[in-house]
Amino acid sequence: MMYVAVRLRGHVGVNSDIEKTMALLGLKTPNTCVVIPENAVSRGMLDKVKDYVAWGEADDKTVAFFNIKDQNAKTIIRFGPPSKGFRSLKLHYPKGDLGYHGKAISEFLKIYR
Repeated sequence: MMYVAVRLRGHVGVNSDIEKTMALLGLKTPNTCVVIPENAVSRGMLDKVKDYVAWGEADDKTVAFFNIKDQNAKTIIRFGPPSKGFRSLKLHYPKGDLGYHGKAISEFLKIYR
């Protein structure tokens, strides 16, 4: 399994240790997506940045869409902003777009297609 995370919020007002964690994940700018291996370290990092990203477990269809060949390497994808916008960048899933989406992350990623 793999985790998919998309940074939704910008840099203003972000605590420095959270910003460092996002940089280690590869989420340096908004609308950047990263696909990372599922392990305890990745889960802890994603829990720390949950107020700035949307994340969940990638299914096989999502992994195929991103054309990921090495399941143990980090893959970074840069999206443009979504054409119809977000539901909310202040509320967590299911009312807003932030936080843990679980398997529903593949539905969330459809706003970028």
